[in-house]
Amino acid sequence: RLHRSGAAGATGGFGRRWTDSWSQRLLHDAGQDALVWLTEDGSELAFPWPGHWGDGENPLHPGWVMEVRGPETTIRDLPSGRWWAFPTPDVEPARLALQGARARDALAPANDHAAPPAYVIAMGDAHGNRIDLDRDPAGRLRAVRHTDGHHLRVETLPDGRYLSVDLVSDPAGADFSPIRLLTCRFDARGHLTFVDARTTGIYRYETDATGRVTRWSDGGSTWSELFYDDADRVVETRAADGLYGARFAYDDAAGTVTCLADDGAVTTHTHDALGRLIRSIDPEGGVTEQIWGPRGDLEAVIDPLGRRSRYTHDRFGNLTGITHPDGSTEILDYDALGRPVAITDALGNRWRQTRDDTGRLTAAIDPEGGEMRWRYDGAGRVTAIAAGPGAGQPFAVTRLSYDTAGRVTAITDPTGATSRFAYDRLGQVMVSIDPAGAVTRLQRDDRGRVVAADLPDGGRITAEYDGEGNLTRLVDPLGRETRNVYGAFDLLRETVDATGAAYRIAYDGDARPVAITNPLGETATLTWDRNGRLIAETDFGGRSWTYLRDAAGRMIERHEPDGDIRRFSYDDADRLIAEETASGIRRYGWDAAGRPVRAEEGGHVTEWRHDALGRVVAEVQDGLEVAISHAGAGPRSRVVTPWGATGFTWDPAGRLKGLTAGPGTLAFSFDALGRETLRQDPQGFTLAQSHDPAGRLTGQRVTGGADARPVVDRRWRWDVAGQPVAISDARWPEQRFTYDGRGQIARALPGRPQGSAQVEAFVYDAARNLAGRGRDLPEGAETTAARPGTPPDIAPSAGLDRWRLGPGGAILARGHTRYAYDARGRLVTRRTDRPGFRPEIWRYVWDDRDRLTGVIRPDGSRWAYGYDALDRRILRRRVDGGGRVAGGKAASAASPDAVRYLWEGDRLVAELPLDAAGRPDAARATLWHYAPGEIVPLARQQGERLWYVITDQIGLARELVTADGRLGWAAAHDPWGAVNDNANPDPDAATDCPLRFPGQWHDPETGLHYNRHRYYDPETGQYLSPDPIGLHGGPRPQAYVESPTELADPLGLKPCPTMLARGQAALRNLQPGEGLRPAMLGLETIADNPRLLQHWNDALRWAAGSKKGNSYTRLLSSLERGMMPDIEGWEQAFSTVNEQFKILARSDGFTIAEVHHWNFPKGDFMTQILDPRHLVPTATRAEHEAVHALTTGGSLWSGPIDPRHIIDIPEWSTPIQF
Repeated sequence: RLHRSGAAGATGGFGRRWTDSWSQRLLHDAGQDALVWLTEDGSELAFPWPGHWGDGENPLHPGWVMEVRGPETTIRDLPSGRWWAFPTPDVEPARLALQGARARDALAPANDHAAPPAYVIAMGDAHGNRIDLDRDPAGRLRAVRHTDGHHLRVETLPDGRYLSVDLVSDPAGADFSPIRLLTCRFDARGHLTFVDARTTGIYRYETDATGRVTRWSDGGSTWSELFYDDADRVVETRAADGLYGARFAYDDAAGTVTCLADDGAVTTHTHDALGRLIRSIDPEGGVTEQIWGPRGDLEAVIDPLGRRSRYTHDRFGNLTGITHPDGSTEILDYDALGRPVAITDALGNRWRQTRDDTGRLTAAIDPEGGEMRWRYDGAGRVTAIAAGPGAGQPFAVTRLSYDTAGRVTAITDPTGATSRFAYDRLGQVMVSIDPAGAVTRLQRDDRGRVVAADLPDGGRITAEYDGEGNLTRLVDPLGRETRNVYGAFDLLRETVDATGAAYRIAYDGDARPVAITNPLGETATLTWDRNGRLIAETDFGGRSWTYLRDAAGRMIERHEPDGDIRRFSYDDADRLIAEETASGIRRYGWDAAGRPVRAEEGGHVTEWRHDALGRVVAEVQDGLEVAISHAGAGPRSRVVTPWGATGFTWDPAGRLKGLTAGPGTLAFSFDALGRETLRQDPQGFTLAQSHDPAGRLTGQRVTGGADARPVVDRRWRWDVAGQPVAISDARWPEQRFTYDGRGQIARALPGRPQGSAQVEAFVYDAARNLAGRGRDLPEGAETTAARPGTPPDIAPSAGLDRWRLGPGGAILARGHTRYAYDARGRLVTRRTDRPGFRPEIWRYVWDDRDRLTGVIRPDGSRWAYGYDALDRRILRRRVDGGGRVAGGKAASAASPDAVRYLWEGDRLVAELPLDAAGRPDAARATLWHYAPGEIVPLARQQGERLWYVITDQIGLARELVTADGRLGWAAAHDPWGAVNDNANPDPDAATDCPLRFPGQWHDPETGLHYNRHRYYDPETGQYLSPDPIGLHGGPRPQAYVESPTELADPLGLKPCPTMLARGQAALRNLQPGEGLRPAMLGLETIADNPRLLQHWNDALRWAAGSKKGNSYTRLLSSLERGMMPDIEGWEQAFSTVNEQFKILARSDGFTIAEVHHWNFPKGDFMTQILDPRHLVPTATRAEHEAVHALTTGGSLWSGPIDPRHIIDIPEWSTPIQF
């Protein structure tokens, strides 16, 4: 339903000035002798009256035709195949062609209607799906019937206004007790006052005498008031909690509308005589202009920097060409009915589509020959999806089955594994059964919200909601609860954990977060300019940054807490081309399609080559090349470095089938749920793994050759909340864990020989920072570790090392050790004063890009580190006082004095010892082999020697085993990643392993773990510097993950589970109706992060009137005309906004490789394409590949979404408004 204050003549089932899909109607406009279609959103499309038997076409929209066949008139949207049927209005025919200016007025409000309205009586599509609306002789709606068997009973007032809607029969045709879906109430004047819809909740309305809504409120604390002028235009708004207050002024002569927000921001829009936007002045003075063609198509946009984007269109108004300010172009082709058939990018790469006679997409072919095919049943439902990478590779087919109501009941993947689903009478998923037979059951309340989930392992999750469907209480299987408090407009105001520790959020008048207060009372603040762009922030540690932006909203300066300034430059496509600091300039190069081709800093150059799909096929670092091959459009088939190669083969389900790495060959086997069960090398190595019903690892056993004794034999026990409680290992004593009320490790048996009878305890502050640990306590010793939030200064002293933490959780003192930081929060000295010993002082040196460039050890020796333009560490050297490579004995046999590192994306693929002249010593090179999408290596190679890496549940390296099954190295670790003990049967083989937590590399000279963007100290569970992505990485700037037995931080940015392993387990064990959530993979949506959300909103505004605003502006224009673009139009708009978003986010310090479109098709799927609640940034291409493999079947054109991803939570399902 939609309220249109300016449509005084509009009326429908919800009363005056309301429109809805069931109240669409035809009216005869005597002034134009035309039939006018009043659509569901209140817009009006006119068709010349052809008589009682004839056809008409809307002059502005050639794809919309009207067919009059005696008593019935049908309006068809030819491109989509949708249609609406009406009784033909009782009028005398009189033809009147609508041409010239009259044609342009076809969308003007209809007037002088000479005949009573003809309400819609049926609607359907080209596939035989039909909805019939049964009306009595007076036109009052009595029932709605769908061809799938659903039958709704409608009760109305005498004038046709809705009183109630009930579901009275299920798709099988069986009657049952009616289920109330909608209740309405009206005042004595006939105006709507109350709506209670089963899915959207309660709304209350107050109106004036003319039916204009003057106040509305929901079932919670949200309300809004509206004030009007005599022309029915809103002149002022007021809302709950001081939100969205503004005044509006109209100058009809000048065609301007001026908005004055309560915060003083002034925005002015100017329209032409036809109501089209031609000029906008934003609150910061930026001017955007739009130029329109004679047919009403947008021809050009000039942004606040004066850059012009040009557009061309066909007769349907479809966008056919784009010329960007940098001169690059894109071409879009359509068939005779205006449906897209091809897109050609700026480099000439072409994507093609084919369709059947009804317009259904049957095939999509990419520039590399990859092809997706779709099959449908008679109702237009997808029954099979075939994916073929081309290059002669076979198609992988996924099949879908449906019940009579069109609900997916089974999905069979290319390997034959089948997942099944059961529904209630409202079509809500209630039971899901995975291919292994594990069952998940749901309970729902009377609004369909999930209130309990019974999981396959016996765990139970319960939930409670407020009147608006916001989750207010969640209880995990161990009874630990999290509570949320929401304010007006469903804004999260407070979240409280099981211990009562709370985070509180404050907002400004535009609902932008301005302050976040943690449980310790520390506050992070955000400051926005009048355009709503972030211009300053202060983190929980008290450090502040300010940002200077140009008229287009791009960040051009970033002022660091210590006064340093970073300056950013861009090209005409808004791509970052230079970043300057006091120490030098970093430069970037791009191709015409916006793909990076070069990055240079300090004499180090990285270059990339791409294929037609934009995939990297070569990365060259200072002349050292990593080449990547693919099987057509399919996954990668080979990665080659100058010293070795890794090859891959795949099964029909897209799972890794085989891997070759130097002298080793691995074959992989999986169970029906896609969980890896076996890894074998024909030389003798075998890794067997087992899992529980929830997909969690329960056993690992490694054997080799003829020796039947296992090289590795490990078992896990888990609690019902999914936390490991015990890890037994044949080599080391058993590790056992207990957890506090927030799921953090409270006590641990360390799993090392000398500590087999001892306990280590951990205490945390209220913000979940590790605040103390006690080693080697008696197993029965009492500590406060089980009572989270206990201040460390009152923790028991026996055996505990009590820490002092500073603002933001940075450690200041630990035992005899003191820590000092600079103004940017980076550790600069660590001093230990033990009685009777000389002080031990470590000094840390940083550059102005927050990279650790040097360490001075207590013995005076120095180590220096160098980085490339992507902040990847490429050099590690022991140096003398002058910065030259020092001679002498290396730190260890496996750690030379100078090492060069080679990368492939965010994966370190080679360690190259350097000789005295600085040249790589290929004979001593160490290669690391990875599975695609993973950050943890599968194998380590030195020359012709190979070791396979055995990792635990989070990806921590536990063993190295040779290809013939002999142990090369093993280690026992404490919960925070430090090695307690190790076993190296062959010390001369240089098989010491530097791998630690996923993405971490041990530096023996410091004891630190290099973690891509930061350095981690396993003694403190902290990083040496704050999170470079700020709040995006979480509320604890310095800390590692909250629970290291469950989570990892492979990039030193934010916690996440091991992506593919956790994702596959989660995907196969979904809670029905909720689907795979980003949080299950340790990810968040754009909407989850205030700064990212602001960048997304900036990108939307930019796209509406600036560079590449083309497809997005076209989409908005279509919506304003009452048109619903095809999905491809929405995809094009998404791509436009997404590219700008990535530029803005990267310039703000975020590491974003791609934005994954996390599709949840419940509700209006197409609007969700641009919904930040459904967009998930990924930090690396590898991460994106993993997420993509888990959630989609191909590219954005890959067709229907896997029904397992459907989510049934209102705040995710509600379409966004434009």
